[in-house]
Order: sequence, then C-alpha cells, then structure tokens
Amino acid sequence: MSFANFDAGAQKNKVRIKEADTERANSDSDLLRRTSLILSSFVEDVSMFGKLQQQLGTKRDNERLRGQIESSISKCDLQETRLRQVTSELESNSYQNDSPNVKYKENKLLNEASRILKNYQSLKIAYDEKISSIKVREAFEQNTRQANEAALEQEQHNLETETTPLISNQIQKIDDKHQSALNQAEVSYHSVLINQRSEAIQDIHTGVGEINAIFKDLGTLVQQQGQNIDTIEVNMMSHANINQEATHELIKADNYQKKKRKWSCALLLALVIVLVLVLAIIS
Repeated sequence: MSFANFDAGAQKNKVRIKEADTERANSDSDLLRRTSLILSSFVEDVSMFGKLQQQLGTKRDNERLRGQIESSISKCDLQETRLRQVTSELESNSYQNDSPNVKYKENKLLNEASRILKNYQSLKIAYDEKISSIKVREAFEQNTRQANEAALEQEQHNLETETTPLISNQIQKIDDKHQSALNQAEVSYHSVLINQRSEAIQDIHTGVGEINAIFKDLGTLVQQQGQNIDTIEVNMMSHANINQEATHELIKADNYQKKKRKWSCALLLALVIVLVLVLAIIS
C-alpha cells in the first residue's frame, strides 16, 4: 500500500466522521427544537387550565365553563404524553452527547419540563378536590331545595283543601296583621321624613340667623371704619394748617434775619468810620 492510498483512506475516514458529527448535531438540534415547542405548548395549555379552574365556584361557574375545563384537561393530558415521550428521548440522547453547550440546553429543558409536569399534577389534584366539594355542595343544595318545594306544595295543598271558617278567619287575621304592619311601617316612614324635613328647616333658619348676624357685624365694621376715616381726614387737615402756619413763621424769621443782617452791616460800617476819624484826629 502506497502513501497516497493511505492518505486518501485517512481523508475518507475524516469525511465520514465529520458527516456523522454533522448528522448527530442536526439530530440533536431537531430533538431540542421539538422538545422546546412541545414544552411551550404544554405551558400555555396548563396556564389556561389554571385560569379556568380559578373560576369554579364563582358567578362565572356554569356548564359551559366546566366543558371548557374538561376540554383543557384533555389537551393537557395529550401534551403531557408527548412531553414525557420527547423528554425520555432527550434523556437517552444526553448520555451519548459530549457537547457541553448541547448538554446544558438539554438539562435546562429537562428541568423545566419536570417542573411544569409537577405543577400540572398539582393543579389536577386541586381541581379534583374542588370539583368534588362543589358537586357535593350542589347536591346538598338541590336536595334542600327539593325538600322545601315539596313542603311548600304540601302546605299549599292543605290550605286549598281545608275550607273551614276557622282557616278562613286565620288567613283573614294574617292578612289584617300584614296590612296593619304595612300601615305602621308607612306611618313610621312618613314620620321619619317629617322629622328630617323639620330638622332641615331648622338648620336653614339657623343658617339665615347666622348670615344676618354676619351682615350686622359687617355694618358695624363699616361704620367704625368710616369714623376712623373721618378722624384721619380731620387729622390731615389739622396737620396741613399747622404746616402752613409753620411755613409762614419760617418766612417771617427769614425776613427778620435779613433785616438784622442789614442793620449789623450798617452799624459795623459806622463803627469803622468813627474809628478812622478818631485815628485821623489823633494823628
């Protein structure tokens, strides 16, 4: 065997290994994708089942709701079966795969699937207990209602069959009592209305009195303010007269000061002249 043939065989082996790895990777990717899709669908169905279950025993509880719940349970059971099958394949494939990235994705999907399956089982147990208690309560209420209806029919039948004057008188007395009670209730109602209206009128009267007192106080304040304004006006006029007189006195003082200055200058001039004459005579 030549080196060329040996190299060609090695190349073929490499190609086969690469093709096998590629095929395995595609198979793993397809399995992961299928598992993810089934898990997402199962999560949506379980969530819808939980929302429908919460409406049991409320005002929205009816035959249509219970039919929707049963249909939702059927879908969840089908998705549960598919999810268990694909997770089983994923677990068996996990032992044969060496890629860390693929192993991480597989473990993440397996853990999430396990959690969702446990939640679904818990929801189913809670639903079974809840629907059982509701059915027992409904059966009890139905039996009670039927017993009450039967007793009422029997009582009506007895009243219809008994036509003695005593029964008629008792019925008449009962009607009279009911009528009297109604009349008394009507009288009480009107009395309450009259009392309420009287209290309202009294409140209005009190409010009018308070408003009148406020207006009186305002009138007194206005009068006092008017008197204060008059007093201020008188004071301002008095101050104006005093200022006028003070101005006149200041003018007189200024004139007097001017005259005094003139006489002082004349007297000083005369003294100077006399002094000059005396000096002239002496010299």
